[in-house]
Amino acid sequence: MRALGVSNFRVAQMEEFRRVVPLASNQPPYNLFERQIDSACGTEQPSCPDPNWCAANGIAVLTYSSLCRSLLGGRCIAA
Repeated sequence: MRALGVSNFRVAQMEEFRRVVPLASNQPPYNLFERQIDSACGTEQPSCPDPNWCAANGIAVLTYSSLCRSLLGGRCIAA
């Protein structure tokens, strides 16, 4: 195993995790509907990391659900 990452961790949770093992990345959701990390800069929001804190501490931010669980991929149609 080369690196460990977490998903949906806040800054306090990442700091606690880093006391035990090195942390390489955090994965928050990010798409047209879930853009909380845009407004999280300099704040502490539930389930949303501050990307500035991650950058300052060498932790990559790798987003998930960019197609919003297929909603934005064109596969979902109105019934």
